Parts: sequence; C-alpha cells; structure tokens
Amino acid sequence: MAIWSLGSVADFVYTIIENVPTNLSGTTLLTIADQKRQFVQDWTGVTIGSTSIDIKYQGIISKLTASEVANLMLTLGVDASDVKLGDFSISKNKGSNLSEVAENLKNSAMQDLQTLGTSMPFYKALG
Repeated sequence: MAIWSLGSVADFVYTIIENVPTNLSGTTLLTIADQKRQFVQDWTGVTIGSTSIDIKYQGIISKLTASEVANLMLTLGVDASDVKLGDFSISKNKGSNLSEVAENLKNSAMQDLQTLGTSMPFYKALG
C-alpha cells in the first residue's frame, strides 16, 4: 500500500459498503473521512495529513469512516425498525445487517487504535 489521501479512504469505503446513497457520497464522504482522520490524529498525537495518510493509519481511518457511513445509512429512508408488506419484510436500525457491520468496523478500528497507543509528552524535572 502506498500513501493515501482522503480520496483513497473514500474509494475504499465505496468498495466495502454497497449502495452508498448519493447524499453521503462526494464531499460529505470526504468530510466524514477528514473528521475520522482528525480523531485518529488527536488520539495518537501524530500529525496525519489529508493527502499523506501513512499505511499504519489507513485501515483505522477507513474502518472508522465506513462505520460512520453505515450508521448514517441507517438514518436514511423509512423511519421504522421493521417494514412488512405481505410476506416481504425489511428490518432497519439495531440488529440489521448495516448496524452489525457498523459496530464491528468501529470495534475493530478502536482495537487497532489502542494497539498503536497514544502519545503522552513528558519531561524529567531536575534529576
């Protein structure tokens, strides 16, 4: 893998999340990716550029972005947890495929972040 940009993160999200709605694509998706880049940057204390995402942060930022997109997809469309039309039914929100994927991606990313650790500046005073 090479150095990624926010556009690379967006491309990755498009490949792992099917049918991303148009209102979550483009600039909105790049904004979500940038927010997650900032979160990882704040967590680690390492500067991560929007056009130079190092390989060790790519997976984490991608998973966090995909998780957020999946969560936002749950809020779009019908505002119901279960829709039935005869034998046909669709379930949304908690317990649906999308919510499970979002939760699993977020948990995986947070485990990866905890493995990286955080930067804690310190100094030795007099001795």
